[in-house]
Amino acid sequence: MLGPDELFLRMVAAVAGGDDLTPMHEDGLSPETVRALLAPLVASPAVAVEWSAVNGNRVDLGVTSSDDREWRIAYTSDDGERLRSLHVFERPPVFPGVAGGRAIVVHGPSSAGKSTLMHAISAAAGTPWVVFDEASFGSYPMTYAIWPETAPTLREGFVAGIAALAASGNQVVTSSGQHAQGVWRDAFAAVGVPVLFVGLECPVDVLVARQGGRDDRWGGLAESTVGVHEGWSHDLVLDSSAHTPDEL
Repeated sequence: MLGPDELFLRMVAAVAGGDDLTPMHEDGLSPETVRALLAPLVASPAVAVEWSAVNGNRVDLGVTSSDDREWRIAYTSDDGERLRSLHVFERPPVFPGVAGGRAIVVHGPSSAGKSTLMHAISAAAGTPWVVFDEASFGSYPMTYAIWPETAPTLREGFVAGIAALAASGNQVVTSSGQHAQGVWRDAFAAVGVPVLFVGLECPVDVLVARQGGRDDRWGGLAESTVGVHEGWSHDLVLDSSAHTPDEL
């Protein structure tokens, strides 16, 4: 059985040499994924494992290179010879924050792609954007999410909390939730945070087709939210049926 760092170093060497990776990972982890994850390390000079820690089948490694880059590697292996999973995280540069904060509110009918767009923004940015897939945080009983009017202070507190996070110099992107545009505009204005309102449009037949593949949506939801833009004024309107999330 290989040591905790040996399997990793063997995999890096195999990627660098263009070798067949099949014997070194289980079926759930593709060679393409491994090559893509390890490419930055392969391209860096003098990569070295500084420390390792083992917890059962999980191995964590601290890796550095001579050009002052640093990575955290986490992988699992059932037999010490093949990877079952692999995660690679590179230490980002220090983010000092953005003066005044920044906010994006994404608004549109159900299944228009709001969540996908927000996560695409976060993935493409070189600095951290905090994504609120729902205009809430923490956990609370589902009944109050189904009937939000039964706990109005929750809704008010969530919006105020998101605005406060942005005002601390952070970047936030959130779905509009069940709130009117004025609620968001007033909350961010109260703390001096610039906000961009983005409206997503999508033909109803596309919405219905997308909804059909999701078991986290009840029947008819997409159709019932088609008129959601009424009364809103957007800084930017995008058609999510005509472009990929990355293009948007």
